[in-house]
Order: sequence, then C-alpha cells, then structure tokens
Amino acid sequence: GIYDIDSREVNVFAKATANFFKQSGNVSNRIIAGVDFKTDGNVGEGKTWDPSCPPYRNLSYYNSTFRPRSYKDIPFINQFGAYLEDNFKWAIGGTHEFQLQAGVRFDNASVVGSTISPRFNASMEIIPGKFSIFGGYGVTAKMPTLLYLYPEDAYFEYINLNEMSDTKVAEGERKFITTTRVFEVDNSDLEITKNYKAEAGFKVNLGKMNLTVTGYHERLKNGYTMGKTLETFKSVNWTTLKREKDGTYTGTTLPVLSYFNAPTNNMNVENTGVEFDLNLGRIDAIRTRFILDGVWSRTESWKNGYSFDRGNSGNYYNHMGVFDSRERSYYENFSTNLKAVHNIPSIGFVTSATANVIWSEN
Repeated sequence: GIYDIDSREVNVFAKATANFFKQSGNVSNRIIAGVDFKTDGNVGEGKTWDPSCPPYRNLSYYNSTFRPRSYKDIPFINQFGAYLEDNFKWAIGGTHEFQLQAGVRFDNASVVGSTISPRFNASMEIIPGKFSIFGGYGVTAKMPTLLYLYPEDAYFEYINLNEMSDTKVAEGERKFITTTRVFEVDNSDLEITKNYKAEAGFKVNLGKMNLTVTGYHERLKNGYTMGKTLETFKSVNWTTLKREKDGTYTGTTLPVLSYFNAPTNNMNVENTGVEFDLNLGRIDAIRTRFILDGVWSRTESWKNGYSFDRGNSGNYYNHMGVFDSRERSYYENFSTNLKAVHNIPSIGFVTSATANVIWSEN
C-alpha cells in the first residue's frame, strides 16, 4: 500500500552559562556552571493511508497489524540539564603542572526521570616537558528516543471468516469478519542508559619524538533495545467460522499466542583496549615525518532477560519456550597505521602515504 507522512517538527532549545575565574599564586580555577532545556515534538498528522489499501504488515509476527497514529497525539519530549565544572591548575614548585577537570551533570527527561553523571580528568607532569601521566573517569547518560519513550500500541487482527475469494458464495453475500485486539506496550520500567568509562596513560617527549599510550575500560549498562519480555506474550482465544450448506455458521475456538516488542534496558556492551601514538618527528635529511599509531581492543556484548523460541508450530499454539539469555558475543582486534608525510619546500608540495596492518581480528 501507499502511505503519506505529514511531519511538522517543533524544536525549542535554551541554554544559559556562567564562567568564573580566580588566580592565586601558582593555583588557578575556572568554574563553569549552566543549565539547558529542550523540548521536541511534532504537530503533523503522521502516517496516513487509504483504509482499503494499508501498508504491508510484518508477517514474522503472526496476526499483527497497525493503525495510523497522529504525531499530534504524541507528547512533547522535554529534557532539562544542569552542570557544574571546575578546571583546576596548580604549578607545583613552579614547574610541575597538575591539572584537574572535575564536574557533575544532572539530567531529567520525560518518562525516564532523573540521573546524575560525575566525571573527572587529571594530568600531572612528573618530568617537566618530558614525562607526564594522566587518567580519568566519567559517566555519560544517554537519553532514549521517541521510539522508547512513547511506543505505539500493539494491534492484532484475528480473522474469523474470509469469504472474499470464495467462488461458492454469491459475491453479494460474501462476508469478512475479524476480531481486533489492542495491547498497550508498557515501558514503565525503562531507565536512563549510562556509559561508564575509565582511562589512564602516559606521555613521553624526547626531542622530536612524542609517545602517548592510553589504556581504557568502558561499560554500557542497561542499553536500549526493542525486544520481547515475559509481559509481551498474550494468550488469545481465536474463533474461526465456517459456512455450512444450509447457510448457518459453525465455529472452532483455539488458543493462539500473540507477541510483540517493547522498550527494554537489556543491552550491555563492555570495551577494553590500549591505544598508542608514536610521532617520530621530522627527519630533516629526507624532509619526512613518520607517525605510527595503533590500537588493541576487545568488545564483549550481551543481553539481560530471556530468549524465546516457539519452534515451527504455526499460528495455533499457546506455548513458548523460555530460556535464560546467556549468549555473549566477542570481538578482538589489533591494528596499526604507519603514516609518512613528505614535503618539498621549493614548490610548496606536501604528500603523505599510510600503511594499515590488521595483525589479528576475531
């Protein structure tokens, strides 16, 4: 079928910030505070179509169907945030510079409520101009999109009688009877997804050579997914009718298990890795600078909750296999890049070449 989409977005954003600075001897503070607010919505008619020719439905979900939904019926998404950050510098002994950036952010969003996200980054010069260490930790809140905040209801059509193509029945007497069931898609347990990241490393400067090495660990907890839960399976009695020779109808009622997707926080991703960047500097004799960088990373992902399997049982089936979801996926990679940058000053020409090697990937 053919459908039209009438979209009229409304987006409002406001932000206010304040900056404060104080210097006292070898210590300086720069403090940033602010608030922001945004609201997003749509006053369009949404997706519409001719009722006699609806869009093709998803056959992988037995008996599922859908209805037009006006964008005007969907509430606006409101997000409010407030943050405070301090950038602290201290020249210890006048030569060893210590830097600390620490802050906290408060977020509140429609449906999912509030959360607080702290973060900090620090660095310290051990040997001024030659060797320094750094590290950091932070929590980032990821707000859900409209799909998760205001999901559509789940619609199902159970066809009781369909004589539209039955040539044994006179065209004017053919009947089409269906039962519509509507289930609310519940997202009351939805939480704000958070990403936790910690990193540490060092930087070395020896003449023209610079080396930076960073190790990190990152964990995404309660990531957003659309999936099936124990509450998204609905047992329905489905009655089918048959016209007898005398014009009466007889019916058969059998149970059917209908199911749909709902917003969940079942996704988890964990990343661990080491990155390095080695700048060998410019070799004047050949007017070329070499840079070698690389990364080793390992990613593990898994889902909470349960997995489900109904087998090849067709429509009429009132049972579903429920399994503890322990399946995990892994990805590991080690790769390097060698970049050469060559310049010819007499004609102002610069050229570069990069060689990439993937040493292992699985």
